[in-house]
Amino acid sequence: DLPVCMSQIFSSVDVPEGTSVFDLPPVVVPHYHKLSKRRKLLEKRLKRVGLLPVFATMKEAVTPEIQRCVLGEAYAPGDPHRCPGGTALCALDQAGVTGKVSLLIKHFGIFHRMVQQGTPAVVVLEDDAWVAPSFVPDLQGVLDQAAGVPWGLISIGRCYTQRTPFGQQVSENLWYTGMISCSHGYVVSQRGARFLLGSLPFISTADNQINYAASGLLALRHDYPDVMRGTTRPEVVDRLEIYWADPPLVLQWPEDAVGTHLADSEKKATEAGHAR
Repeated sequence: DLPVCMSQIFSSVDVPEGTSVFDLPPVVVPHYHKLSKRRKLLEKRLKRVGLLPVFATMKEAVTPEIQRCVLGEAYAPGDPHRCPGGTALCALDQAGVTGKVSLLIKHFGIFHRMVQQGTPAVVVLEDDAWVAPSFVPDLQGVLDQAAGVPWGLISIGRCYTQRTPFGQQVSENLWYTGMISCSHGYVVSQRGARFLLGSLPFISTADNQINYAASGLLALRHDYPDVMRGTTRPEVVDRLEIYWADPPLVLQWPEDAVGTHLADSEKKATEAGHAR
């Protein structure tokens, strides 16, 4: 059961009912309503591949009371250095904390609504996501391959230095990894949504909280991918099971903030369906 304040906060996230097209799960986008240009650009990009996203927004601003409920012991106004559990959990510091908390609430508000409505699965794309022209058939192929495993979340994006798969390859394009590298693109199942809500209270940002639900504090270590290389999926898993799609299908690029230019290699990779 969620704390009363947390249930109220999740209920304040407006998550419209999404439309399933091409037999894919509906696409839901956690979104800050004032970034209207970013929303229009994403809608345009997704329309090109035939997708109709809905946008999860908060009905109210993130107040100190909301921060206190969400962060718990990590809430320390005026003290940017206080974090529970050591440096691995310090992503929710006071630098941009309101925006981080807002995004965190929207991600988990989507999971909360999924559980309430019994939604089987949802594609979550953050509003600066870019998809390849072949995104729809590529994602269909990944989900077909995942049909035989009890997946909770499949990362379909990649960021920063996490550009190669690790863990256990379970099919041509699917790897069991126990973590995501970024939260800008993934598919979450009903099973996954329940595990994610069960990981509360919050300890960190959306991507780290998702990893915590899968692999505990181990997933927050900087050397986690090295730890996982060569590791096989446990026979019995009582946590969120995270898989990676390889090659990834989503690239993160805030077009409204930095323009449309992409490095040639990145642009070609995206167009080819290999957003490295």
